[in-house]
Amino acid sequence: MSQVSRYLSRAVLGGFLISLAALTAVFSFFALIAELAELGEANYGLMQLLQFMILTTPRRAFELLPSAALVGSLVGLGSLAAGSELIALRAAGFSISNIGRIVLFASLPLLLFAFLLGEFVVPPLERLGQEVRSRALDDAFTVGDDGGVWARDQQTFVNVRIVDADRSLQQVTIYEFDPQQRLKVITYASEAVNR
Repeated sequence: MSQVSRYLSRAVLGGFLISLAALTAVFSFFALIAELAELGEANYGLMQLLQFMILTTPRRAFELLPSAALVGSLVGLGSLAAGSELIALRAAGFSISNIGRIVLFASLPLLLFAFLLGEFVVPPLERLGQEVRSRALDDAFTVGDDGGVWARDQQTFVNVRIVDADRSLQQVTIYEFDPQQRLKVITYASEAVNR
């Protein structure tokens, strides 16, 4: 790779990184404003909101990659044009197609970055972020750390340890409380059918 190729690539990649950071920050800010409406609902506090925002930021960055690549290329080449460096390259014998080819090859690492981000980073983080948000917003339904599922309906709590694919439930415990929150009845079933 020649020195000119490295210089052009650095300008384009620098513009891309600045554009990606700026666009992601702006869109994350708008998402934060939209999410603030849910703050205080059920168990959705500031920590859950921040976790959700951090875990879903890679998805926003991934969605903005094409726009950031376009804007970044324009910013990078525009800064070179503003300093008359593109004119100097043309005067030195570089054709427009040569400059375009260098910019195209500079974008190959961006394609690899987009692939890795979209295949290996975004899906698990997005799933975890949505899970954090759902758990905090739905106070009637919770998945426990031990794998049990808890549901609440006014004064009754239901714990299901195992939910099978055929919708049958195993190790079901129902706790009923009186209005003063005193335990009235505990009902246990080793197996139940969810209809």
